[in-house]
Amino acid sequence: MIDYNPKQSIARNAKRNGVTEDAIRKYIHRNGIDRQADRLAQLVEHCRAIYKSNPDFTPTQLAKATKHDPKTIKKHWDYITGKIGTESSQKIQLREYNNYYATHPSVTEDLLKVETFSHDVLEPFCGGGFMADVIEAHGYQVERYDIVDRGNNKVADFSTLELPAGLYDIITNPPYDDHIIDHILKCISLCNKKVAMLLPLHYLTSRERYNTLFKPYPPQKIYIYQNRIIIARNGDFETYKDAGTNLAIYAWFIWEKGYQGDPQLKWILNENN
Repeated sequence: MIDYNPKQSIARNAKRNGVTEDAIRKYIHRNGIDRQADRLAQLVEHCRAIYKSNPDFTPTQLAKATKHDPKTIKKHWDYITGKIGTESSQKIQLREYNNYYATHPSVTEDLLKVETFSHDVLEPFCGGGFMADVIEAHGYQVERYDIVDRGNNKVADFSTLELPAGLYDIITNPPYDDHIIDHILKCISLCNKKVAMLLPLHYLTSRERYNTLFKPYPPQKIYIYQNRIIIARNGDFETYKDAGTNLAIYAWFIWEKGYQGDPQLKWILNENN
């Protein structure tokens, strides 16, 4: 049984528990721990305690007293002083959005049965790493990024992440937010040869998506799932093991760099995911 202390480094946790650092990373992975948000919450908690005893402190004085970076103190000043919201809403706002929707490993297996990729693959929205783990198991080298630190990835906001073009093929299940078109266009621009995106099938609709994405950059192939797949909030596959709880129909959208023409429609006759 691992006794994990979020205030300590991965190396320190490993030494204290008598296990390897990899075992600590797997523990973080399995439990959906966001180390970046935990560190931020600890910083705010520490600063708030000092500020409570010294309510006349300026950000500069508080930074000096706590030995934290003055820029960090100023950035989170309203949280530290309690000016923003209630305690519960602060906790939500302080964390990067931590609810991610994980793709069941069998879905990535389905893709790799029918498509091959360059050896180096980028997973820019890796969440708990379930998709990246399967890709690596198939012999690919995977570069993992996510907006939060879950112990097995590099931390970055893909919207602002700068990477050289042409290094990676890209496989991912992106966040379905207002930036989805921008995310896909960036992936197409960055990729070596190929992009594979797991998207709800209804993303084929919408005039904006057609004019901005599908018309100038048509997918080469679209693999449509015959049955629903398991997409689990925060990687909790046990709770979401019934694919019937997921009401959307999904498809793998495959972009080949430079392809122009109509997409080839194919079906994945899934029975167990």
